[in-house]
Amino acid sequence: CIELVAEDNKGRLQWLNAFQIAIRYSGEKISYQRHLANQRRSLRLATKQFTEETRQELNYERQARMAAEIQARKLEAITREEIAKVHELEDAKRRLEILLEEEKQALRDEEIVRGLQARVLREEWERREQLEKLQQEQLELLESEKMKRMEFEERQAENERQLKNAEQRLRQLEMERQNLDRELSLARDKVEKSEEAQLLLEAKFVMMRPGRGGERVRRTQSFVPTTRERPVIAERSRK
Repeated sequence: CIELVAEDNKGRLQWLNAFQIAIRYSGEKISYQRHLANQRRSLRLATKQFTEETRQELNYERQARMAAEIQARKLEAITREEIAKVHELEDAKRRLEILLEEEKQALRDEEIVRGLQARVLREEWERREQLEKLQQEQLELLESEKMKRMEFEERQAENERQLKNAEQRLRQLEMERQNLDRELSLARDKVEKSEEAQLLLEAKFVMMRPGRGGERVRRTQSFVPTTRERPVIAERSRK
């Protein structure tokens, strides 16, 4: 009979645990100390392996982070270039809109000048009609007043001179009207080309904006006038 003497319950439990370990390993080929040494070696190997794996993971994460930073810088550079292109297109669009407005204003000015020329032409025609009427009255007066023949002839000569001047003025105005018609036709062609260039630039500008490809194509097609729409634009310009 073995009697254990311990100061307290904790000490007694430790003694019992030590005896149980000694009894369990008394029939084994490997001693308890060797078993502990093997455990410590296994723990060191496991710790070393864990440290190596952790180091490899940190190295991989560091490389991945560096690659991500490089990719982010590339994307940032590409984004800056795209933004610069968008700004250039916006500036070109504004300049084209200014030029188009100037062309439209020039066309309006030409139409105003043409209207003034037409009014002058009407006035000249009215004046000619009045002169012809006056000449007819003078002819009738000549038939009824033979005594005033000389005075009538002088008046008739003056009226004929004025009539010739009016006819010359009418021919000059007709030539000016034809020149204005040609200038207006050229101005309309220029406005039509400017409007088409603006539509193409707006389509290109929409394509440069971020968005889904399908939606970008549909919006681009909506800016390009169809074959049926082009004659309508030309007709409005002629009006």
